[in-house]
Amino acid sequence: GAASTTLVRQETFGPVAPGIRVRDLDEALAVANGTRYALSAGVVTFDERDTGRRLILNYGHTLGHALERLDAFAGRTHGEAIATGMVFAARLSEALGRAPSGLAARHVRLLASLGLDTSGPLPPAEEIVGAFRLDKKYRNGVRFVLLEDVGRPFVEDAVPQDVVRAALEQAGSSAQAMGG
Repeated sequence: GAASTTLVRQETFGPVAPGIRVRDLDEALAVANGTRYALSAGVVTFDERDTGRRLILNYGHTLGHALERLDAFAGRTHGEAIATGMVFAARLSEALGRAPSGLAARHVRLLASLGLDTSGPLPPAEEIVGAFRLDKKYRNGVRFVLLEDVGRPFVEDAVPQDVVRAALEQAGSSAQAMGG
């Protein structure tokens, strides 16, 4: 509940989210992907099986869960893995021409202000792509929740593999698998 939530920082994030005061990490992440708790509750109630509108709540989770699966981030929290996934999703959105340039940089600034480093090295791209295939949202291809802009999520099933790999490499992944 709200009483047990740790206070991270209270401030206005200027160009990241003008006029929005953020009290904790959960609220910051909700602001970053455009969902609010009231909306989240409505989406979960409306889509209990995670097949439609509820998918937007998985923003950042495709890469985040792949990183956890690969255990490459031993010692990192779930929140740190998801934060890295959020920046990656914003980069994919930009690479596809669906989001304005600078969206990923806004994510990095917001998350860094909360003490979440999203710049660490990633496992090799091929290993991450393999882990994507194990995601519960995988349906004949990797399904990503992306953004057209802050507060405007969409689900994309047809991201070209070369765009995925390029975004992974931009995020710090190596192109080659270990030993290869």
